[in-house]
Amino acid sequence: MNSLTINGHRIAHDIAGQGDVTAILETGIGAESAEWSPVASALADHMRVLTYDRAGRGASDLVSGVCTVADMQNDLFALIDATGLTAPFIVVGHSFGGGCWRARLPGNGASFYAVSCSSGRCILSSSIGSARPALSSRRRLR
Repeated sequence: MNSLTINGHRIAHDIAGQGDVTAILETGIGAESAEWSPVASALADHMRVLTYDRAGRGASDLVSGVCTVADMQNDLFALIDATGLTAPFIVVGHSFGGGCWRARLPGNGASFYAVSCSSGRCILSSSIGSARPALSSRRRLR
């Protein structure tokens, strides 16, 4: 993994693949980016893929004090800027990672897909290519 100092701490990340679109794979609260490896490998055949460990997780530095959702969002936006990645983006968030991005996505051609997010709703929307209607689904395992 590569790392950059972002907002005073080292953030571990990988960028794979090529293309005009960048998929950003966002983990659940207690997970590391390695859990996205099979998905990242498959997507990298079609687009750029950014995986990273949030501050305090995996190969990234620990942080002292409280780390808020806004801190996590700011770290990712600063990482995007520091790596030189450009829109359009597809943000794929798992669990907590889906919930924390719903309210604050880059406005420049971003799509959002939440997988098993805490709210129970999964959303697929896109402003890349032709517009697609939002898709909502609920699935309960019994």
